[in-house]
Amino acid sequence: MFSWRRRHLIVALPLAALLAAVNFSSILAQSNADVDGTTVQVVHGAPAVGGIDLYVDDTLVFVGLTFAAVTDPITLGSGDRIVTIVPSGGERPDALSRADVVLEPGDTADLAILGPAEDLRIGVYPIDLSPLPPSVARLDVIGGSADTGLLDIAVTGGDVLFPALQYAGSTVPADVTSGTYDLEARYAGSEAIALALAGTDLQPELVHRLYIVGEAAIGQLQPMVVSRPANTVVIEGHPAWIQAGDCVAQTRAAMADLTMVSISPFAEPIGHQGAMVTRSSLTTIGIGFDVLVGDAHAVVIGASDTLTKNAVACGEVGGTQADDGALVVGLRQVAASGAVGVAVLAPNVLDPTRTDVSVFLVEDESAARLPAAPDAAAIDVEPELARLPARPVADR
Repeated sequence: MFSWRRRHLIVALPLAALLAAVNFSSILAQSNADVDGTTVQVVHGAPAVGGIDLYVDDTLVFVGLTFAAVTDPITLGSGDRIVTIVPSGGERPDALSRADVVLEPGDTADLAILGPAEDLRIGVYPIDLSPLPPSVARLDVIGGSADTGLLDIAVTGGDVLFPALQYAGSTVPADVTSGTYDLEARYAGSEAIALALAGTDLQPELVHRLYIVGEAAIGQLQPMVVSRPANTVVIEGHPAWIQAGDCVAQTRAAMADLTMVSISPFAEPIGHQGAMVTRSSLTTIGIGFDVLVGDAHAVVIGASDTLTKNAVACGEVGGTQADDGALVVGLRQVAASGAVGVAVLAPNVLDPTRTDVSVFLVEDESAARLPAAPDAAAIDVEPELARLPARPVADR
């Protein structure tokens, strides 16, 4: 079942293009931090055209592009540009196609060459690289065939996902549960299959763009895919770790780092608006439960400031196990931080030499009136950085 989440086939594509050895100062963005620049990749999706060179304005930018080539990203100055395609080794008067394009500042986009020689199209197709949750992929489709008419992109024998895709047109990107899907391109409004797309691999946290290219009349319709990583989320949170000893221990190195204690950037608030905000994390560590309870250990939550080693909450590993074998450890605030919570430790059901550790933390001014861990402000350890990717990191 094809599962939609919110709203773009991994194939090794040849990178046949080399940057021409010329002065790019007139078209390249002048600074790495230039927000006015547009990052583009050229995609050669015109199988009948052969090798081409590409000019932007008066500058030769790429040479020797062959079908299915996808160039490395290049940042160009944004604004109105003239893109000219010529046969490899040709001059601009020999243009196969010429187009006025607009490069929007800050965008990332494909500059795609599509269609047959007699109706060659040059298009700019922006790419949505916004962050994706784990187990989610993004998919969109570009119509690169001039003779198919409108196409419906559908699950094989099932629902239409993207209706009425036209030549040189694009679909709205869709976020989907990652996995391998059997898809097909149908002639719009019918069950007739123009192109089978079995085994479409939508890998997680990647943005996948599917081009339908070639000519149906001569039996050369084919898929072409380009995949890119989505942007990484950097979030604020608290580093956490397990150390030997107790909460008064001085200069103890972390025995096991825990996942950042944070709020998922992909989570949407539900329930009562006045509910306390809880930060959490889940980690499977390579230390057995029996080891953690057999000697003195403590769960420590660090400050969110990456430059400090100070703790905001701490709790010794000990107490009474629940019926399911889990141990709930209370986390006391440190130095009137206002941060309190619990850590739940349980033997991993698949591997008893590992332990699942869940941490739940609340920060509230009223908590500052609660007792603090004695002398815990002296804790000095080496925690993980407080800014980490949103994807959970387990000690596996």
